[in-house]
Amino acid sequence: MDLESPFVGRSAYFEALLERWKDLRCVGVYGMRSIGKSRFVKQLLHFVSKHFNDHDYTAAWVDLRNLQSLRQIFLTLAEKCEIHQSIDEDDDELCQAILTYLSKTNKSFFIIFDNAEDAIDSDFNPDFIDLIKDISNQSVKVKVLITSTSHLQDHDFCFGDEYQYVELLPLSMQESRELLHTSAPSVDFGIYLDKIVELCEGLPLALLLTGSELEQDDGLLEPCDMVELLNKCRLKVLSQDLYPIQERIAPMYRQFLNRLSTILKEKLGILSYIPGTFSAQQAARLFDEESEDLTMTETLIPIVQRHVVQYDTPTKRFDIHGILRDCISEFLKIQNLPEIRKRYCKMFAELMHDICDKMDTSQYAEALSMYNMEQQNFQKLMTDVMYTTEDTYPVYVDLATTAFPTMTRFVGGLWKFNHSYFKETYYLI
Repeated sequence: MDLESPFVGRSAYFEALLERWKDLRCVGVYGMRSIGKSRFVKQLLHFVSKHFNDHDYTAAWVDLRNLQSLRQIFLTLAEKCEIHQSIDEDDDELCQAILTYLSKTNKSFFIIFDNAEDAIDSDFNPDFIDLIKDISNQSVKVKVLITSTSHLQDHDFCFGDEYQYVELLPLSMQESRELLHTSAPSVDFGIYLDKIVELCEGLPLALLLTGSELEQDDGLLEPCDMVELLNKCRLKVLSQDLYPIQERIAPMYRQFLNRLSTILKEKLGILSYIPGTFSAQQAARLFDEESEDLTMTETLIPIVQRHVVQYDTPTKRFDIHGILRDCISEFLKIQNLPEIRKRYCKMFAELMHDICDKMDTSQYAEALSMYNMEQQNFQKLMTDVMYTTEDTYPVYVDLATTAFPTMTRFVGGLWKFNHSYFKETYYLI
């Protein structure tokens, strides 16, 4: 296994898995594309061998990208396990040969189904799940590990004590700093460290590419230059032709987005118009759908399960990772943009009025919390004044005469910059 690339963080995930490791037969590692799932599994097996003093094990890596049938999986798995079977054998014979081989193993044997989303989202999903169960049942020494952007869903297998999954999130600020320092040990980041970390948004690949750029060429590129480049053209900087195609962020995420259906891509493009976090109700209104349940079932749940959108359980709000948002803006165009702007304007204007109504009451704390949650979305509401139409002009007039004075009085400094921008643009109109 390649353990040369830097690895930081994730200690809580490892501890939870090691605690139950002997009882587990299958582990799922899920997360957005390029969040470090495959690298996590390599590090996990390294820790397992060290923790249990078990260095004599076999790890068969099966990359499921672009495998279009269960037979292709059988053939690849047989090859990785060094099982010599005739290519003319039917699927049942191939499967039985693999299971027989695994049942006789006398040492730890790990089968890693890497990039399993194509199989999980395929028509042969039930057969793939059966294969995982059959492999897991062959011996206590055999374990299956899965990395995927799509979850295994609604299978009895997923609710048993022998299965556990981890959901990899973007790295924390501290973990990101550590990874950046590790990937560029000779670079003095100075005051620019946190800004670079923020612009990489916890994405390990972005941090590694950025660190590599700064480390090479004898310091030709300084941290201050990198901040400027990431601010102005982040996607281009992280997708240069000199990188291997699988490490260029823009093409990689474009392929990731293209796996979605046409309707989900259209809906995702619309959702990306909201710059901050959003609720299911706000998504439904932007789609002009009457039922919030319909929006959840047909759009939000599918894209959350595929780790295109993140869901925060405590706040019950959704968000799109910033770098993925850049790719959505680049590759998924909003077809009816004027209509989406109008819906956005009316929706957040109503919300601003609702907050203002609560500001001068006992609900002030709730109103301030709502404002803080929606601040980024309100900023877009005000900058969108430049697109004022016959439909939205009365909305902005009403905001200027009723809501804005209240917001200025209660929120003060938080509001001042955005309000001044709005006034300048509003008076020009």
